[in-house]
Amino acid sequence: MQLLGARSDPALPPRDLALGASEPGQFPVGLIPTAEYSSATTRCDGGDVFLMLTDGIVEVAYSRDEEFGLERVERLVVENSARPLAELAEILIVATWAQSRHMDDQTILLVRPIG
Repeated sequence: MQLLGARSDPALPPRDLALGASEPGQFPVGLIPTAEYSSATTRCDGGDVFLMLTDGIVEVAYSRDEEFGLERVERLVVENSARPLAELAEILIVATWAQSRHMDDQTILLVRPIG
């Protein structure tokens, strides 16, 4: 699978969670016609889980001085990766909603390759 670094938030590939992290200055695909993007290739197997999300998930206030953060998202994904994807998405949303009022959109895309 090839991951394109053209988003504002990281993707979590199955083996190397840092592999899909965005680099500063990369724009969403199509926004800047002349923009160049970095990419990385990773192996994926049946049962792996890929996650892409918006900043409305990771930037939710966890405490007065702390965001929910990518580390907490990673932990929840790893701990619950065998669950059905709809259930995993619900776990992530419930975990962030339990922390504070939301002022931003929250979008999660989970993919589990078959094979």
